Amino acid sequence: MYGGKRLRCKTTSENPGTEETTDKGQSVDFLSAGSSLKLYIQQQDQSVNPWSCQKEKQQNQEMQIPSSEDTFPANNGGSNVCSGTTIVQGYEVKASVAPVLTAIFAKYGDIAANCQYKSPSVRACLLEIVSDVVRRLQSTDIPLTVSEIKVLQNEMKDLEATKLKLSWLTQPLEKISEVERIAGMRSMLKSVKASSMLVIKAATKELEDALMELVALQKRMGEAEKRINAMKLVVQKVDNAIKEAEDQERHWLRNMNELP
Repeated sequence: MYGGKRLRCKTTSENPGTEETTDKGQSVDFLSAGSSLKLYIQQQDQSVNPWSCQKEKQQNQEMQIPSSEDTFPANNGGSNVCSGTTIVQGYEVKASVAPVLTAIFAKYGDIAANCQYKSPSVRACLLEIVSDVVRRLQSTDIPLTVSEIKVLQNEMKDLEATKLKLSWLTQPLEKISEVERIAGMRSMLKSVKASSMLVIKAATKELEDALMELVALQKRMGEAEKRINAMKLVVQKVDNAIKEAEDQERHWLRNMNELP
């Protein structure tokens, strides 16, 4: 109980904001970017501030905050303990992107100053997207793929259409995209080279085997040629012997005809 009321912060999936409910059934919604806390006020005392989720335990206060909610101490910069948001140059954004957004503002100024959307909450959402992109680019744990960079470039085009000043981000993205494209081409060429080397290796082995077969064939051809030449000599000698025999036969026949 706090000032005659019992205050409870409770997570709900139906309503992303916070709701103040009296015992009469009346309710008032409070916008809380990124928060899912629901405040139930069960007494009639109207002096309680529904945003006063304080850390210190009070005897007349009951609070239940889910452990998954990020809480930050209240400060003059506008941090919201219940919602996990903080104020960066007038924009209420997630505390997780606040350091990145602060660095962006410090270097490039208010990049949402000329945004076509005048609502601070809409501009804050757009700035959160930009900050998330920058944080993703700064992360070196998981390198971006060409398709992921293309998605980021499309997001930047959509954001630039709202008149956000993003030339400082789109140009590096284009360079990164070109680098990744060249890296992808280099990887593909290396793969083609590896495949070609395998083909060359297989063809070289086939050629070596063919050369070995050729050497063996040439050896067999040489041996066959020697046998042919040897047989030719034999045939020539036989021919000479046959001619000599024929000559002798004719000689004896003539001698026989000359007998009285």
